[in-house]
Amino acid sequence: MLTMAINHGMVIDTRGKTSRKLNVGLEGSRIAVLSEKPLSAEKEIDASGYYVAPGFIDVHGHIDGVLYPAELSACQGVTTTVGGNCGYSPENLKEFFEFHQRQGFPIHQAMLMGHGRPLRNAVGLTDLYQAADRQQIDRMAALAEEALQEGACGISFGLDYVPGCTIEEVTALAEIAAKYDRVCAVHTRLLADDDLTSLADVIQTARQTGAKMLVSHFVYQYCQGLTEQALDMVDQAREQGLPVYIDSGMYTNWTTYFDTTTFSYENIRNNNWKWEQNGY
Repeated sequence: MLTMAINHGMVIDTRGKTSRKLNVGLEGSRIAVLSEKPLSAEKEIDASGYYVAPGFIDVHGHIDGVLYPAELSACQGVTTTVGGNCGYSPENLKEFFEFHQRQGFPIHQAMLMGHGRPLRNAVGLTDLYQAADRQQIDRMAALAEEALQEGACGISFGLDYVPGCTIEEVTALAEIAAKYDRVCAVHTRLLADDDLTSLADVIQTARQTGAKMLVSHFVYQYCQGLTEQALDMVDQAREQGLPVYIDSGMYTNWTTYFDTTTFSYENIRNNNWKWEQNGY
């Protein structure tokens, strides 16, 4: 007998972009049958008036092991979250995974290794305006590789929050991600309301390293009348065969902590100079 039957619900076919009433039968955690007739099972759910769908994957979250937002996500149908975004993540992902595997958690968690705080802090870079030297870059690359080997799904950057970060840091870590065929999720720099240079930086990194570059919360970053131009840049990059991707949300503006370097004049002034000097 089936473990569970979800009867009388509206099932969405995302590939065919259609919907129809179907009855879903599960054996354990796997969908075993779709039927036009109601199914019998150990547990039966009447889904009349509801949609039935697999769990949603939230590709940009900041849950990172915190219970309450995980429960809120589950209530919205999210069963998997990708955390460690914007350059922030737990410092030791192996311990993070082992802890939550033992304790249990309401939803699945895939985690990125963060560059902005964990990796930079690990090599002694606590000054957000300080550039890494070659030895520190090599050490960060080694730590990132270790994290990928231990299960990290990629590397995240919060370039807006670390004005001292150089192209060399980004490139070295992107090369490690490319080696393991993992993604680099990038919260791009916010140089000005009409800036597209930061997007060109991501595209250039994909071209130089072959890494899969994912621009985080795309509309938030390029919402000041730049969306069409920014999308055109991504389309052109993809037409050239570059692995450039985007994620986004439903809003037309962005939010961050008020005490971040986003609002620092020195951040904007220094970023413009540094990235132009490095040929980006």
